[in-house]
Amino acid sequence: KRDVATIQSVITQASNAITTLDTTVKAFNGQDFTQLATNAASLKTVLTQGTSTIQGTAAISAQDAITLQSSLSPIQSSAASLSSDLVAKKPQIQQASLCDIVQQQTTDIGSAANSLISATVSKVPSTLQSVATQLTGQFTGQLTDLSAQFAPGNCTNAAGGSAAVAGIAFSNSSAATASTSSTKTASASSS
Repeated sequence: KRDVATIQSVITQASNAITTLDTTVKAFNGQDFTQLATNAASLKTVLTQGTSTIQGTAAISAQDAITLQSSLSPIQSSAASLSSDLVAKKPQIQQASLCDIVQQQTTDIGSAANSLISATVSKVPSTLQSVATQLTGQFTGQLTDLSAQFAPGNCTNAAGGSAAVAGIAFSNSSAATASTSSTKTASASSS
């Protein structure tokens, strides 16, 4: 029971981090990317640390796997909400010349989510792993599709600029702004 509780806790933490990022996405006005980048990096960290935590647990029983299934619904709903809200902000993202950054962030988050799901499925009895993969496919699929929404050809930075022109540098764990929001917008529109 302890191992399934650990897995459920990780899934809850991931769902909460997705919800936090989604709240920030909804508030994004195209000006200040700092909080969005911070929350995206936090989600990636939660997913990565959660993967390590789950990898350290023992295999769970078939009964525990059924119990775990109910924990997946909220994270799938959170991912669906994040996906639709981020796509709705595409005009602001394009105007702020953040397509490259958002595409990379969503790719990284999708990769971390896939690792989390793989670790979780590996703890389920082998007879149920194909079912578990199907149940979690919606979650990982949403994040993969989300990344594609911001790929070149699907998302065009304003004036053909890039996030670098906008004064934003991105690392694996956080985004740092090289200038204020108003300077970013001015830089993006002058390129």
